[in-house]
Amino acid sequence: MEKKLAQLYNFMNANGKELGYNHELQQKFQQISMAFLRALKKELPFTECKVSFNPGGIAVSGDAHLMGMFENGIGLYITINDSCFSERKLNFLYRTISHMKDYSGGPNNYMTNEQMQNVNLLMMNIRGLCNV
Repeated sequence: MEKKLAQLYNFMNANGKELGYNHELQQKFQQISMAFLRALKKELPFTECKVSFNPGGIAVSGDAHLMGMFENGIGLYITINDSCFSERKLNFLYRTISHMKDYSGGPNNYMTNEQMQNVNLLMMNIRGLCNV
């Protein structure tokens, strides 16, 4: 998973371009972000999990999503996208959910670009939020 996280972080911070209006970069983002979320899925003790991608439109990166439930009835929602509206190039949002159709969930939490470089910190934040 560490390799997949590094690929995602490096792609988002090395290309220097917004992904909107660039179909080739949008497809690459989809491939890399989905590979990362699938690797993350294997590291967490989900009883049920879904990884998906919403391509959005021509002007945006699209959104990679992970929704998963743990045995204790607490779940996790993660979305990753390119943020052209904030200082974060890579927008990594995560929050708790109570079921697989919970699209509002608990309070939003964000990882900074610096935090996204550290897979141990990412896992600690996710596990701490969900108590797993």
